[in-house]
Amino acid sequence: MSAAELAHPCDAKINKRGQVTGYICEGETETRPPSEPPRLAASVSTGEGAPPPLPEDVGFRAEYGRTPEGGQCIQLVDLVGPNEANSALTAQAESLYLQALATTPPCPDPVGVAAVASTPTIEAARFWQQMDLPTLDPRIAPGKAIVGLPAYLETGGAPSVTDGGDTPFGPLTITASRSITVAWDDGSGSTTGPHAGSGGRHPDGDITWVYGRSGPRNVAVTQTWTATWVVGDASGTFTGRGTTSTLFGFPVEQVQAVRNR
Repeated sequence: MSAAELAHPCDAKINKRGQVTGYICEGETETRPPSEPPRLAASVSTGEGAPPPLPEDVGFRAEYGRTPEGGQCIQLVDLVGPNEANSALTAQAESLYLQALATTPPCPDPVGVAAVASTPTIEAARFWQQMDLPTLDPRIAPGKAIVGLPAYLETGGAPSVTDGGDTPFGPLTITASRSITVAWDDGSGSTTGPHAGSGGRHPDGDITWVYGRSGPRNVAVTQTWTATWVVGDASGTFTGRGTTSTLFGFPVEQVQAVRNR
C-alpha cells in the first residue's frame, strides 16, 4: 500500500436509516456516490458525536469494501507504519469497525486488499452479527382477554442461547440472554418490562396485564439481546440486537353480569 493511498482518508456519510449516501474524501471537491466506495474510509460519520478520522500511523483501520455480489461491507485492513503496534490507535480502528458493523455486514476475507486485520473483539463481533437467535412466538390464552382480569402472555422462543466457533485467537464462546418489553396498547403507561422470563399461562405466568377497557389491541412484544463472549483471555459484551412481534387486533372483551329476577 503506497503512501499516497494513506494520505487521502475518506468519511462515509450515513443517513438515519443506516444507509450510505456518499463519501467525502480529503483532497476531492465533490462527494463520491455510494456506488464508488473509496479504498480507505478513515471514519464513519453519523452526525453529532461521530469519532474523528484515524491518524495515519494506526496499525489497522476501518475500510468499506464490496462483497462478491456487489453489496457494501466493512473490514479492517492492516497498515504498515512507524507506530503499527500503537494499542490506543488500534483500539480506535476497532471501535469504528464495530460502529459500522451495526449497519453494514462484515466483508468476506479478503476483499481487494493485501491483508485483513482482526482482533478477538472483531472476531466475536463478526460471529455475533450473524449468530442465529431464537424468534418470538407470543400468545395470550385463550386468545382473548377480559376487562378487569389478568391477561397472561407467553413470549415463545428460548430466553438464552450459547454458540461459538474457532478463531485465529482460539475458541470463541458467545452466550446471549434476552429481556422482554411489552406494549399492551391500553393507553398511557401500558408498557411493562424489562422482563427476564418468558411469561406463561394462568396462574403462574410472570408477564401479565389487566385491561381497563374493551376493544381490539395491538400487543407488541420486543426482545432485546445482550451477549457475553470469551476468546482465550479476552472477553466482552455486545448489545443492540432485538426483534418485535405484534399480536394485531387482539380482542379484549367486557363481560356483563347477569342478574336473576
